[in-house]
Amino acid sequence: MKKNIHISIDDTINIFENLYKENCTSIFQNDTIDFLRLLHNKFNAHFSLYCFYQNMDNSFNLSMLTNKYKKEFKKNSKWLKLGFHSIDGNCKKIIIEDYINTTKQLERISSKKNLTKIIRLHNFYGDLYLINKIQKSKYPIKILLTSEKNISKNYYLSNKESYLLNTLNYYFDNNTNINFVKSDFRLENIDIVDNYEVENALKKKNPLIVFYTHEWIFFDQNKIIKKKLYDLCNLSKRYEYKL
Repeated sequence: MKKNIHISIDDTINIFENLYKENCTSIFQNDTIDFLRLLHNKFNAHFSLYCFYQNMDNSFNLSMLTNKYKKEFKKNSKWLKLGFHSIDGNCKKIIIEDYINTTKQLERISSKKNLTKIIRLHNFYGDLYLINKIQKSKYPIKILLTSEKNISKNYYLSNKESYLLNTLNYYFDNNTNINFVKSDFRLENIDIVDNYEVENALKKKNPLIVFYTHEWIFFDQNKIIKKKLYDLCNLSKRYEYKL
């Protein structure tokens, strides 16, 4: 049985703003991407960055960033994926135009190979109209990641469908052809070392365990989140999980 761990970083925008403001010659001059590369080189870890179109005060957006990093992003596309999250952290309702425009900018900045078909939308928002539009767009998806909490409302799912999702950890919707997969652990809320729930999930040999965090944590708790990611990768190796 294949055993995989999925690691993602929500609310990503500062990475791109940093490349823009510092006029970096390489994406690895950004501290966060460079750290993720270290984990990739040591543990063969893969990461997905779920991105905003603009920062909170709208002083920077993706259209402002050059595509000079395109070759470097593409070269690292097997382990570094990008996907839509929301237009920004203030967004209350995601519209299809925001999804298409943001994803188009991500493709321009990186490459088609960097785009992921596994995403997590901001606040787990996505009504049926939006998801149908996404599936009919140039950038359809395969998996929507849901909350790690047993919430009654995940995207457009009914209470019954959300109950099945929370019970089974996944739910497939034939109508939209999307697999809803429950997130397991939010990294900033847990310890990795000596955590019974984490080790128990690994010992159970679950085929997929989903971990995620947020980009702002790399500013507020830089050393702490880096240690958690390193410990997670190390623990995954012990239990023979593919990252």
